[in-house]
Amino acid sequence: MPLRYLAALVLLSGALHGQRPLPPSQLFILHASSLLDSPWYDVKVSYLTAFNGNGYNNQPHFLDENTLLATLQTDPYKATEIYSFDLMHKTKRNLTRSLSAEYSPKALHGGKDSISYVRVPANDTTVQDLVASPVFRASDFRYLLRDFGTVAYYRQLSGELFVCYLLDGSHQLGLCDQSHGYKRMFASNPGQCFEVNRAGQILYVDKSLEAHWLLKSYDPNSQRSRTLGTMPAGTQDFALDASEQIYCASKGRILRLNANGLWNELIDLSTAGLRDIRRIAIRGNLLAFVNHPE
Repeated sequence: MPLRYLAALVLLSGALHGQRPLPPSQLFILHASSLLDSPWYDVKVSYLTAFNGNGYNNQPHFLDENTLLATLQTDPYKATEIYSFDLMHKTKRNLTRSLSAEYSPKALHGGKDSISYVRVPANDTTVQDLVASPVFRASDFRYLLRDFGTVAYYRQLSGELFVCYLLDGSHQLGLCDQSHGYKRMFASNPGQCFEVNRAGQILYVDKSLEAHWLLKSYDPNSQRSRTLGTMPAGTQDFALDASEQIYCASKGRILRLNANGLWNELIDLSTAGLRDIRRIAIRGNLLAFVNHPE
C-alpha cells in the first residue's frame, strides 16, 4: 500500500477514537426516479448535515427505506457517535451518546431492530471490537467480535461469520467467527469498502498496484478471486443496488459498472460544487453520498 494511504488511514483511525478532529465531510441524499436509468436526469439532492457543517459526517448505511445511519463527530475533540436520520420526517437522533467512540454502523441480518458497529472504549483506545445493540439502546451492547484484532470495517457474511478489515500490522481482509474462534485472512492491501452479494461472494478493491486499483470478487468456498474491473483513479468506495449493479463515485461523478467491466457516467454533480464524492450507499431509488469540501 502506498505510504500516503497508509498514513491517512492511521490518522483516521486515531481520530475516530476522539484523539483529534476528523476532516470535515458532508452527507447528502440523492433521490432519482430510477437508479437504473442512464444517465440520470430527474434527481433531487438534499443536504442532511448542515447542522454539523464543519464536522465529520460519514459512513452512511441504510437501515431501511426511511432510515439512514451514519458516523458523526459533532465536537472536534470528542469521540465519534452513531446517528440515525428519519428521511420522511426530516429528523435526526444520536443513538450512542457515550464516552466511547462508535463508528461504521450497519444493519444486522434478520431485521431492523438491532445494529452493529465498531466500538472503541474510552479507557483503552488501542481496542476496536465489533458490537451489536438494539437501535435505541446502545448501552445494552453485546460483543460480536472481541479480541480478534483491530477491526476497522466489516460486513456480515452469514450468522456469526463476518468479513473484517483488520489494522493489525499490515492491512488485510479476513473471515472472523467469534463462536468458533475462527480467523482466516484472504486479501492484502484492500480498500476500506467491501460488500457481500446474494451468492455469498465478497466484493472488494485490491490496492496492491498503485497505478491500478482492481475491483475483485472472492468466493469463500473455492477461495478463489476474479477481477471485475478497474476502479477510477483514487476510488476505493462502491455500493450495490437491489439488482446488484455496482456503483462508485469519481470526483463529482456517479458511475455504474457495465457488463464489459467499464464505468458509465450517470450524473456529474461537480457543477453543484460537489467535487470530491467518496462513500456512497444505496436503497431503492435513494443514494446517500459523502462529499469532502474543498
